[in-house]
Amino acid sequence: MMKQRLKYLCLFVTGGLLYNLVELVYRRWTHWTMFFLGGICFICLGLINEGFSWEMPLWRQALTGACIITALEFGTGCTVNLWLGWNVWDYSGVPGNILGQICPQYFVLWIPVSLAGIILDDWIRYWRYDEERPRYRIFKERGEKNMQKTKALFVTVWSVLFSWLGILALPVVLLVVCNVTDYMTGIAASKYRDEQVSSYKGIRGIYKKVGMWILIFVGWMMDMLINYTVQYIGLAISLPYIVATVVAVWLICNEIISILENLIDIGVEIPPFLMPLAKMIKGQVEDKAKLEP
Repeated sequence: MMKQRLKYLCLFVTGGLLYNLVELVYRRWTHWTMFFLGGICFICLGLINEGFSWEMPLWRQALTGACIITALEFGTGCTVNLWLGWNVWDYSGVPGNILGQICPQYFVLWIPVSLAGIILDDWIRYWRYDEERPRYRIFKERGEKNMQKTKALFVTVWSVLFSWLGILALPVVLLVVCNVTDYMTGIAASKYRDEQVSSYKGIRGIYKKVGMWILIFVGWMMDMLINYTVQYIGLAISLPYIVATVVAVWLICNEIISILENLIDIGVEIPPFLMPLAKMIKGQVEDKAKLEP
């Protein structure tokens, strides 16, 4: 266990120092937070071959790595730039940027950076820690075998999720999709509403999404209290996550309505029955869950 921790600490420090060095060469300066971001990115790149087989083509590994780096960059940017106001970087002047934290141009740049990081991590693990010798497939992979592993991983993840959350699993997944879709369409619609996309509005939108998940957590706690009370009075039954599920469905309806409003403002013509249908479902949820004081 100690050897494993030292290995990841070494990889973390290596990634952090290399990231700082690249920034010093490219931008002539760096920030201490980039050491931690670089270390985390380097470890995540190394874990690609831990989670997938060596048969995964290099181009796909590099693309996966670029997605991971972009996601970590966005999360770090929202924290250190938008929330803390440290202004470590700002892509506001770059076309296609999101809140000035990520942009398509840097995503493309992260692809060769990811490729270099993946290969370096593999050989460090081989030379320093006697792990499996790296072997790569540039384009082609043994599709059948790798596809079976991917399917098995997908089925396992979904099985664990549904067995743990029960009836709450599907609303949780749908709410994630709705959160992302509403956020992206909201950014796109702001241009047509004569609104300026600012870091304040962006971080406020993120806080709003976090608040939705807090509401689901509150519903989950109420479900736990109900189950505890039922078992305490001697009834040997286990109730599903009813309160949390109702809260999640209500939030999904709100997000769908918001998405439709965003699309209307963008100029997309939507079927006339969609908005009334979403509002009707929301109203039905409110009516069914209404409690008399």
